[in-house]
Amino acid sequence: MRKSPLTLPWAFESLADFNLPQTMANTKSAIKAARKAERLTERNRGVKTRLKTLRKQLDTLMAAKDAKAKDAAAAYVSAMDKAVKSGVVHKNAASRGKAHAAKALAAK
Repeated sequence: MRKSPLTLPWAFESLADFNLPQTMANTKSAIKAARKAERLTERNRGVKTRLKTLRKQLDTLMAAKDAKAKDAAAAYVSAMDKAVKSGVVHKNAASRGKAHAAKALAAK
């Protein structure tokens, strides 16, 4: 029974819904690395969420031409520098984000 050519090839249809079991770490170091990766992923998610929130607040204040935009920009830059320091964001990406914020603030 073949489906349309836009779906998976017929040979792989039986594997499409197959859920592979999660693999377990085999060594103590791999178990620790898995725990550490989970913990760091959660931390990184929080930091990135905070950065996005600060950026959105900055954009909103700049669109409204609010005087608090300068304070919001300082908070965004500070949070971005802390994210770079902890390794969540690459230094070049942070530099680019800070430059875009400064350019938008100067154009205001």
